[in-house]
Amino acid sequence: MEYKNSFIITGFGPFYGVKNNPSATLVDRIKSDCKDVIATYILDVSIESVMAIIQKISQLVKEKEKEMKENERIIILHLGVDPTANQFWLEKGAKNLADFSCEDNNKNLPKNQPIDRSKKKHVMLRTNVNVERLRADLLNKSSNDYYISISDFGGTFISNYIYYMSLWSCQSDVTTSLYVHVPPFNQIRQIWQQQFVSNLLDSKKFF
Repeated sequence: MEYKNSFIITGFGPFYGVKNNPSATLVDRIKSDCKDVIATYILDVSIESVMAIIQKISQLVKEKEKEMKENERIIILHLGVDPTANQFWLEKGAKNLADFSCEDNNKNLPKNQPIDRSKKKHVMLRTNVNVERLRADLLNKSSNDYYISISDFGGTFISNYIYYMSLWSCQSDVTTSLYVHVPPFNQIRQIWQQQFVSNLLDSKKFF
């Protein structure tokens, strides 16, 4: 079955060492570009902001799921920058571990702590997205000289934190989450990154 996908999309603002976060710019551009987007959010880089937005998204998803048809799916797409990357990374899952290498914007600096204290550290949650199939589709659509890779999980900073909470709070038979790390614009130009996101939202190969 080919699914009709709708998207809830998040990005992040500036944080330590990243004055201009490309994920925020990409989310801003998405607002007017895609009719299948339910909502977009740009978050402060902090645990508190993550917890507040996950609660909001969870409630929104519950409301939308009541109206969904059999062939409809919701994808919560989280975008975030990897300042060291020169390509895009599709993250398979998230680990129950907060081990920040620097403070978030509210001075939180958890070290070697579980995100969900009711479960063991290092427990992995996995997206329902078929990331291998999605990657192949994105590479096939790309006309630019950039690369797309797959990672088991995206580190232990705020990206992993929001991804874990999103999978834990929102994933169901009809809703899932996906985290995508994007590079800085000086590695892949903004116009190419916008095209990548557009191809991502248009893809029919999430499942």
